[in-house]
Amino acid sequence: MNQRILFFLFLSLACSSLFAQPPGGDRQRENIPYAQRPAIGTLSGIVVDSVSQKPVPYASVVLSLMRGDSIVAGALTDEKGRFSLTEVRISAYNLRIQSMAHNDKFINRIFVSPKEPVKDLGSIQLEAKDFSVAEVEIVGEKKFMEMAIDRKIYNVDQLLTTEGGVATDILQNIPSVEVDIDGNISLRGSGNVNILIDGRPSGLTGADRSAVLEQIPASSIERIEVITNPSAKYDPDGMSGIINVVLKRNRRLGLNGNVSLSASTQGTREHSPAFLEPNKFNNSLGLNFRNAKINAFVNGSYRIDERFGYGTSYRENHFGSSFAALSQDENSLRNGTSGLVRGGMDFYLNPKNTLSFTGTYSDRMQQEEENGLFKFLNTEGQQDSSYVRKTDEQSQRGSYDGSLMYERKFNTDGDHKLLASINYSRGFSDSDNFFFSTYLDEAGNAISGPRNRQNNFTDRSNDLYTLQLDYEKPLKNKGKLEAGYKSIIRNVDDSFISESFDQFSDVFVLDTFLNNNFLYKERIHAIYGIVGQQFKRLGYQLGLRAEQTFTTSQLVTTNEEFVNNYPSLFPSAFLSYKLTESQQLQLNYSRRINRPNTRNLNPFTNFQDPLNLRYGNPFLLPEYVDAYELSYVFTQKRQTVTASTYYRVIHDVIQRFKTLDTLTNVGTTTYQNLGSGTSYGVELIYIGQVTKWFNLNVSGNFYRSLIDGGETELNVSGYGYGGRFMGTFRLPKDFNIQLSSFYRGPAPTLQGRMYAFNSVNLALQKRLLDNKATISLNVQDIFNTRQFRLEIDDPLFSQEFLRKRESRMATVTFSYRFGKQQFEARKRGRGERGGGDDDDGGGMDEDF
Repeated sequence: MNQRILFFLFLSLACSSLFAQPPGGDRQRENIPYAQRPAIGTLSGIVVDSVSQKPVPYASVVLSLMRGDSIVAGALTDEKGRFSLTEVRISAYNLRIQSMAHNDKFINRIFVSPKEPVKDLGSIQLEAKDFSVAEVEIVGEKKFMEMAIDRKIYNVDQLLTTEGGVATDILQNIPSVEVDIDGNISLRGSGNVNILIDGRPSGLTGADRSAVLEQIPASSIERIEVITNPSAKYDPDGMSGIINVVLKRNRRLGLNGNVSLSASTQGTREHSPAFLEPNKFNNSLGLNFRNAKINAFVNGSYRIDERFGYGTSYRENHFGSSFAALSQDENSLRNGTSGLVRGGMDFYLNPKNTLSFTGTYSDRMQQEEENGLFKFLNTEGQQDSSYVRKTDEQSQRGSYDGSLMYERKFNTDGDHKLLASINYSRGFSDSDNFFFSTYLDEAGNAISGPRNRQNNFTDRSNDLYTLQLDYEKPLKNKGKLEAGYKSIIRNVDDSFISESFDQFSDVFVLDTFLNNNFLYKERIHAIYGIVGQQFKRLGYQLGLRAEQTFTTSQLVTTNEEFVNNYPSLFPSAFLSYKLTESQQLQLNYSRRINRPNTRNLNPFTNFQDPLNLRYGNPFLLPEYVDAYELSYVFTQKRQTVTASTYYRVIHDVIQRFKTLDTLTNVGTTTYQNLGSGTSYGVELIYIGQVTKWFNLNVSGNFYRSLIDGGETELNVSGYGYGGRFMGTFRLPKDFNIQLSSFYRGPAPTLQGRMYAFNSVNLALQKRLLDNKATISLNVQDIFNTRQFRLEIDDPLFSQEFLRKRESRMATVTFSYRFGKQQFEARKRGRGERGGGDDDDGGGMDEDF
């Protein structure tokens, strides 16, 4: 019996081995490494719509090994739906065909052998997707705000009141972001924010950041990304976080483009109402071409601008002096032209390798005339003396940069990859200022005699080199590993030359005690590592960034050098917990830094205003901040509510500090490291579609700041708050009306406080030509309330400033899109970011 059982077992095993064994030649080929097999195969076919039987052009055809699922080849179908894959090696494959308007098609178990190296797959039928109303995302209907795990994404196409404007106009409408009258940007009440263009630092974001952002037209911006607590992957600069300005980069196939033309009227000025004749123009053009091998794009803009501004200052002395008060009134008229050109190409070497290049050039010419009246008052409030100071400024600012990027994907999903990039940018500014002072008598008439004349020439350059490597690898059980390296090399050359007119020799003579040349060199080398994992409801991410910084400040004129080298560690931690399908909690921590810039460091005195001087402090240390944030996110249908509470601890606080010389009555502003500071607050954001015809965006921020001056006894504490409202009304006949407003309450400063200010904007838009074109009218600051006001209260003096720019400007904008539009609507996958026609800009996931 046992022998029979053993016999039948042996017979079964023998038969199994016999039938499972491949022919001898096949077994030998299985043992040959894939890379050594002959590439003699060809796969071809034609892709058609299953209903209309029309060809499907530009469908993606991906060939992968049947074992291991590694991608080995790929192509796009041509205009007739045909494709051909050549030099295919002997093996077994699976084929996947994708089209944005159709469901994916899979063809498995395709065998390429020496006997049958050529495979004609014939007509491949694709079923069209069901684009029902509930599933489709229409271009122009994206949500204004979308939530990602580490950032808030704002799709700026929803901002009608910024059409015809520039980047700073858009930032004024972003929750958490504030822009003052001079274009200075702050995030949650802190001006220590890092501004990036397409996820990278650039010469565009040099010392005169606001002037450069005014060169970027609003029509060139796809979205704004706000990251209040970045992970260790990102540069730690900017204590309050990162604002990433993502420019448009069209990804649709074929040739596409857009054009925008706008004109603005003269706004309300100090003593004159708005005038209807246009004196501001902002035009832009964008072109994009993509096929199976390349994606090429170019964007250009040209702007003509005329702006009026005025300001007042009143300083009262609290000590015995030859005069008791100083009153200043200034007005300025600025005329300028600016242009920006940006272009690039993506080379799709194969499905796993992409090489990209981008370049940008910007240039701005400006002429400004400023007139200032200075009055010296005695203790009885009567005028003792006065003079008029006229300033003519001619300046040129610009930048150019280039980036070379390489991406290597190691798997089909693209989440195992290596990114390498090298970038160079240069920002430059040349400014010539001509000052002419005339003294006045009591009646305000010019006094004959010598007049003060002075010329200042400022040249500045900022060279920035970056080298970066980023590696991402998925781990088991929904885990992820990230690591990278980055080097930043920055060289700044800042020179200042002053000359004064000698009445006796009738020539200009150099002011040797004022002239200086300041050089600044910065070297930062960093490595980082991040590990994260997602369980059922709980997710975590832990990271650490290590940096070594080398800085050298050099005064060439006096042959002085200041060295400051320091290592830094920047840990980060993120936790997320999904309460329900529509509710989530997020808790995160990160450590950040605010490095002093050359304006803070240059110790030479700026004499542009002889009664209000300014100089830097070369011994400044960087500020460090530990930032904590807890957020609650609720999303249901078309409603999103976020509630966040944040807490920041700041070490070695850098603050602007003003003193008054009691002998000369000259005020001087410099910068100091104080003890420490804390700030904490609450932020609420609601964004949703209230009805079919009304969308509402409301946000508010309330915070408290405390600064402990340590030994300086310069302590300050106080509350600040602000809010935004934006309502969009959808009217019949493709009309839209948008009303937006902003309010920032009073806030404390080191020596005083800033007053509240607000503004209200209104826009009307009409869609034309099957939504390919729009025409809009918007008016900025319709109640003429936007101004900046600051108060300083010191034991020796008190001072109040007011600054205001031209407002109530009306802008008419016409925009038109042309080219292939077949992919304007698409079905969104689960967890996918909102789509659109310009779906791939310079997001930070791509560039960092």
